Amino acid sequence: MKITLSMALLLSCTIVYAQTGKNFPAEIKALIEADASSLMQHEVKAGDGYNSYRTALKLEGFAVSYMVSGVVGNILSADYVKRGDAATMDTIYDRFNEIPFLVFDSKDRPGLIKKNETTIVRKIVLKSRDTGKTVLTATLDDTGAIRFLFSRMG
Repeated sequence: MKITLSMALLLSCTIVYAQTGKNFPAEIKALIEADASSLMQHEVKAGDGYNSYRTALKLEGFAVSYMVSGVVGNILSADYVKRGDAATMDTIYDRFNEIPFLVFDSKDRPGLIKKNETTIVRKIVLKSRDTGKTVLTATLDDTGAIRFLFSRMG
């Protein structure tokens, strides 16, 4: 009985950890600090005023894209490839705390979610310890979609 319970606990911890990948903190840090040349590796789509790229940098469990646009600016984002939930966001929050950034969670600070963000159910914000500027915003919406939106540090 104890062995079965221990195995079940170990398996559930492994599944939660695997959702973000073992290299998650290093991959996040690399994306935050990436320069444009490492983000613009493989053009995927070109449209009216924008180009989308697949990056050389990876984030396990996420589809990473970089869009260069003269209208809205350059956008680095990552979308979770599975359906997310509160437990997934708890894991992401814990993993964010493994890298040298300030981490703020709407779970503790509901004011992070703006009144016009009506579909957002949870938001985690990473800020530079040096400047206090936002470098990454992670959101979970009411459909279970998790999206990371990176802010360029430069």
